[in-house]
Amino acid sequence: MSALRLPLLAIAAALTSVAIDPSAVALDSGADPPPKAAFAAVRLYPLPVRALTQCRLERAMQLCPRRLPRASIAYRHGTTPPALAAERFGLRQNGTDVETGISFTYGAPWEPDSGPDWRQHAWRNRPCCFLHFELWHAVRGKPVFPDSAQPAMLGGHPGDLAPATGAGLGCGAGNAGVYFCNHVRFRWKQRSSWFVATLHNFGAVETTALLGRIIRELRPIATL
Repeated sequence: MSALRLPLLAIAAALTSVAIDPSAVALDSGADPPPKAAFAAVRLYPLPVRALTQCRLERAMQLCPRRLPRASIAYRHGTTPPALAAERFGLRQNGTDVETGISFTYGAPWEPDSGPDWRQHAWRNRPCCFLHFELWHAVRGKPVFPDSAQPAMLGGHPGDLAPATGAGLGCGAGNAGVYFCNHVRFRWKQRSSWFVATLHNFGAVETTALLGRIIRELRPIATL
């Protein structure tokens, strides 16, 4: 395991620890039927100032999304939906490449580690409630990528698309787990640089489509 994967696993572990905290979700007697609003068309909104500031502080990323989804459903009645947060990662080595990244999140996922009834809450992994999007820029070298990747066109770029291989962190071993095995992952070359964008899976077709939309929203940081 490369040095880069360790902090990413720590982030994911933190997210799942939040997901299994009943006080954070406060669901009544385990019943959690999804409202129709959970399946509404996903809209994209300009980044809030705090997230945009993180982009501007990480110029080595070169690109950042102009717009992202926004949570519309709260954990419990009487509270507000979770707000988008961004976190920058410094230069790290991942295999033979050196890359920097930025992560955008709101909410928390429901996955196998969340408890035996996680599947009935899995609709909360949709953008109505949860988002985990990551963008990586290889400042040197070509990013290591899962062997399952296939050539694809996404967000207007030709590249390599790797599907999510399951839920939770135990869904991929070795190379299959690169950039989170529970994410749909896309690698492409833009000008002279390699980039990787990933999005937590909430359904293969829908996740891939939304990831493509987000990639189309990427802009040079200096223009944001």
